[in-house]
Amino acid sequence: MIGQLLNVAKNAAAFLQTGKCPPNTPYEHQRELGKKNHLSSKKFFLASSGFIILGLFYVSSVALLFLMQEHEAMTNAYTIIFSKTIEVFATVMAVYLGGQSLVDLKYNSSSSVNSDTKVVIKPDNKKEDDYTLEVK
Repeated sequence: MIGQLLNVAKNAAAFLQTGKCPPNTPYEHQRELGKKNHLSSKKFFLASSGFIILGLFYVSSVALLFLMQEHEAMTNAYTIIFSKTIEVFATVMAVYLGGQSLVDLKYNSSSSVNSDTKVVIKPDNKKEDDYTLEVK
């Protein structure tokens, strides 16, 4: 059991670092996965940060419920508010991720953040676009 948890932790750490690949990765995929930066994906970043926020919200809510256990009326109201807040937050995350996926699918694009963009300013001053973006 502890070995499996350590394996999950190593997988998560490998996805959050550049230059490392998850354990038990076939040799032919190690170089490719080692070069991949998963945090450059907006969808991965949103999902992982959303799960962290949900986890922190859950832990703080359970701690607050233990502090409020003497007041039953407040506990019932807080439980309903907590469950509705979680539903709304999860819905917002799902809609954003679904919308981003649809845009990526429709325009055959990637949701990865790229810093290799070069802006070239044209010298003529027209009313149309006076710059072009070159992505390498």
